Amino acid sequence: MILGNEKFTYEEVELIATYEELYKIPESEKVTDWWGDMHMHEFKHMAQPEKAKEMLEKSLKAVNMTRKELADFHYVYRSRLIEKMKDNMPQKYEAVIIFNKPMLFTNLRIEDKDVPDGMYRYDIRDGGMDGNMCELKDYVAVNHWGTVLSKDAIEPRIIDGEEMTSANGILMTDDDYNYTGEEFTADEFLEKYDYLVSEYCEPEQTNEMTMG
Repeated sequence: MILGNEKFTYEEVELIATYEELYKIPESEKVTDWWGDMHMHEFKHMAQPEKAKEMLEKSLKAVNMTRKELADFHYVYRSRLIEKMKDNMPQKYEAVIIFNKPMLFTNLRIEDKDVPDGMYRYDIRDGGMDGNMCELKDYVAVNHWGTVLSKDAIEPRIIDGEEMTSANGILMTDDDYNYTGEEFTADEFLEKYDYLVSEYCEPEQTNEMTMG
């Protein structure tokens, strides 16, 4: 397929269309459209070659392939492209507010090697296998409910006059956490961090001392 001075194969156009669909690219930014009468994807009438080439590069990155590897990737059904792209999509996590700080939550365990750069990992203990968080700790072996990723290290907390640390475990109540209903990759979370703070967190209390 020719677009300006650029030439694209049918497989490349399908790959771009798959990327735009799975990554929920806004309609105004898409370069492909479904041509029902031809039962295939094609470039939009006003698509710019530079934009199409940029979208192809992003699409190839999403499946971890080069143009040559895509050409050698023989497939009959588009579902194979979808499966391959899904396998390479960044992990999404639930956004949760814990101790008045935004964090990312998953029910799965996260190994140290898989912790995104610049983030801290903590385990969450379930008090009775009912999905209620009862303790945040560096590592939970029994009644592991999930794992959270935090932008900042969790500071010790004073609870009932006792200092609790993540090493020994910090007790939690229902008032200490809240799911936001939003999902983010680690990169998206870091980009949206200030928004999450302003939207879901209470203003930090400051201790102001005055001299009398």
